[in-house]
Amino acid sequence: MMNITCDTIIDLVSLYKDGTASKSTMELVNDHLRECPECRYYYRHYRIRPETPEQKAPFVSELNPNEADLKYFGLSQMINRKRRNDHIATSFGSIALIVLTAAVCLTISKKINDRL
Repeated sequence: MMNITCDTIIDLVSLYKDGTASKSTMELVNDHLRECPECRYYYRHYRIRPETPEQKAPFVSELNPNEADLKYFGLSQMINRKRRNDHIATSFGSIALIVLTAAVCLTISKKINDRL
């Protein structure tokens, strides 16, 4: 058997898992997985990104991610946090604008009353 590193096997797991690896590569990965518990653990927990019928090309989901992609890459929480921060910033901006408008209106009203 050829001596192959775990790093190489980890690189080949995606090809092995989706069945696109050559027969010799499949045998090589299979032999290594039988003997290496760390790589076997990695293989068991490796997830292939779910494909949906809407995806015509791989880059489409990267430009317009769906919920499954966001969960897979762990971006869902980050995007929700960003949206929440945007809402908070918009709220504070609106309140500041209302206060500023009220101050300007009161100043104008006071100047008009002083002239009368």
